[in-house]
Amino acid sequence: MSRIKFLNDLDQFLEKKNDKKKYETLEELFAEVGKSWMRDKRYKELISFIHDEYDTGQFNSFVDNVEGVLLRENLAQEFKILWKGILKMRLERLWDYKKDYEADAKSEIRKKRLQEQQEYTLAGINKFLQGLIQLNDTDEIYKIQSLKLTVEKLERPKPEPTTDKRKIDELIFWELIDTSRRTTTSKLDFLELLRKKLEAFSPNEIRRFNKILLIKLNELNTWDNWALAYIYRRGCGDDEFDYFKAWVVSKGQFAFDTIKIFQTEKFESLLNSEDPQFEEFLYTANDAYEAKTNDIMKPLKIKRQKLIGKEWSENNLTNQYPELCKMFGYKN
Repeated sequence: MSRIKFLNDLDQFLEKKNDKKKYETLEELFAEVGKSWMRDKRYKELISFIHDEYDTGQFNSFVDNVEGVLLRENLAQEFKILWKGILKMRLERLWDYKKDYEADAKSEIRKKRLQEQQEYTLAGINKFLQGLIQLNDTDEIYKIQSLKLTVEKLERPKPEPTTDKRKIDELIFWELIDTSRRTTTSKLDFLELLRKKLEAFSPNEIRRFNKILLIKLNELNTWDNWALAYIYRRGCGDDEFDYFKAWVVSKGQFAFDTIKIFQTEKFESLLNSEDPQFEEFLYTANDAYEAKTNDIMKPLKIKRQKLIGKEWSENNLTNQYPELCKMFGYKN
C-alpha cells in the first residue's frame, strides 16, 4: 500500500508543480514527497516504501534524510525498523556473493564483488550503530556489534538446532504464518521471524512447508484474483501476480480464505496496510533449508494450476468488476 500511496502522491506533486525539468534525478523527486510524508509523521509508511522499493546505494541521501528525522524525533523503534530492513537486504546479497566466490575462488570478479558488498554492508552497520549510540540503546548495540563481527570475518550465523519435532501439516503451516505476522510490525521482520521458526524444524519438514505454500499459491490462481491485483495496483503482470499471491498467503489464513472465496466486502480493509507484493516470501523456506543444511533445496514437483474462471481484458475491467473499480478508484 505504501508504494501505491507514494507514487500517487508523486504524480500529484508533478501535476501541481508542472516543472519536471527542475528535478534531474528520481531521488530529488522522492525527496519532495518524502518531506511531505515526514511532515505528516507518516514514518512507518515511508519506511515500508523504502524497504519495498530499493537499496541499490543510489538513494542513500534520501535514506539519510529519513534517518536524520527519526533520530531527531527520538523514534527508536522506527529507526531500528528502517535499518534492520536495509541490513537484511545487504546481508542476503553478501552471503549470496560469498557462495558465488566459494564456488570459484580463482575469479577476481567474484572476489571484488564480495569485498565491495562486505564494505557496503559494514558501512550500513556502522551507520546503524552510530544511531543506536545516539539513542542509547545498549541491548541493540550489543546485537549489532556481534553482527558486525560475523560480517568482518565473513562467517554466516549458524542455523538453529532442530528443536521443533512436529510434522508440518496445513494447521501448523498457518500457525507459523499467523503467529509470525501477529508479533511483527513489518514484512521484513515477519520474514526473519518465520525463517528462524522454520530453522527449528528438520529439513524434511521445511520442504513440507514449502510444498504446502506452493499448493496454496495454486489455489489462488484465478482470473478474479488477478483482476483484483490489477485493479488495486493499477497494473499487474505475470510476475507481479505471483508476488501478489505470495503476499496473500503471507497475511495468514483469514486473508487467504477471504481472497480465495472472493469476499469483496472485506477487500478494502484487508488491502489497506502494505503493498500487496511479497516476492521474498516465496524464498523463505528455501533460505531456511539452505541455512539448516548448507545445501540448496531440490525443486518440488507441484504442477502449476491453470488460471480458472472468466478471462478479462484490461479495457473491460470497469464493466466486469464495477464494485472493485469503484472501491479502489480504478478507471480504464
